[in-house]
Amino acid sequence: MFLKNHKGFFYGEVFLIFFFVFQFGTIISFSHQACCDEQVLVLGEPFQLKVGGTVAISSENLKVTLKGIPSDSRCPEGVECVWAGQVKVLVHLEKDGQDLGGHTLPFPIFPKSKSPEIVGGYSLQILKVDPYPKSGDKIELSEYQVDLVVKKAAALE
Repeated sequence: MFLKNHKGFFYGEVFLIFFFVFQFGTIISFSHQACCDEQVLVLGEPFQLKVGGTVAISSENLKVTLKGIPSDSRCPEGVECVWAGQVKVLVHLEKDGQDLGGHTLPFPIFPKSKSPEIVGGYSLQILKVDPYPKSGDKIELSEYQVDLVVKKAAALE
């Protein structure tokens, strides 16, 4: 009898409950995306990272994070240099939840015959680092974007 006389009130409560549950789920979803800006990809597939970005190679339970750019001595566009220079990229790896540490990778690799960096059974190779320096322009850390590829070291034969 109570429900019969207060149907509008009861349905309003049910609506509010569903509304708040939906809103809470949406908030949780967006907060996860904001905190965990992580790409998921396949081993051997090239990917791009900005400083602070992380990729997860789920088939290998491997995470690669671009921690920073310790140095960039590449010869700027519009300048004549004796040496082309190189950029050093700091990446951090984690495998099965175990910290494999930070590793500094040079690009380009000199001499060209030198093989990519091997870490924890994986080959890490930088394909490209953008932006390329221009004379008189300072590159902010947040502007760097690195193209990398991770492969199983044994597959390089």
